[in-house]
Amino acid sequence: MHITTIDDKKDLFEVRDLIPIDILEAVNKIDLDQVPYDKMGWLEFASRKALQPLDGSAMAELQNYIKTLHSVLSDSLGFKVHSIESTFWLDSHNFTFPAHIDNPGIESAMQIYLNDCPNTGTTFYQVEPEEIEDKDDSQKWYYKGDVPPRTIRHQFAFEKNNGYIMINHRTQLHGMDGKLNASQRRFSLYCWLN
Repeated sequence: MHITTIDDKKDLFEVRDLIPIDILEAVNKIDLDQVPYDKMGWLEFASRKALQPLDGSAMAELQNYIKTLHSVLSDSLGFKVHSIESTFWLDSHNFTFPAHIDNPGIESAMQIYLNDCPNTGTTFYQVEPEEIEDKDDSQKWYYKGDVPPRTIRHQFAFEKNNGYIMINHRTQLHGMDGKLNASQRRFSLYCWLN
């Protein structure tokens, strides 16, 4: 397991080899089209499914394993991780996720990619505070600069057992460039670190 900061800001980390190979291989043997799912509640996420792992499945085993990593993550990140909750996302044809900032209810998050899907990883951008508009709603932070943003801070490769941890804040702008074609699928584990 390797967790490294991508720069001196220490609010964005690359994560590699977090999942034991035996669990990862078992998860990737599952026919994802047979796993129960919920559609995401927003119209723009019609191509994203939140998979619901069956009790006793390799996916449930992976979620249980991730929950045990709070001490390891605390040591690597320099702050206390009390709990880790997770969900599986399966993104398919026409999925896109324009640059955005997560709402302040998300303190820190980790996304671990479970398959390979070239050129579809999450891109983080360098933005200035004046490019962010504050509104009095649940989203709170809105990017109002160039689309797409001009300066890429870091782009994570969508490779199996690779991913990122981000500490959310007002200028943590990120998204997925482009749109998935009919042959592409992104399978990942998204975790809320509390």
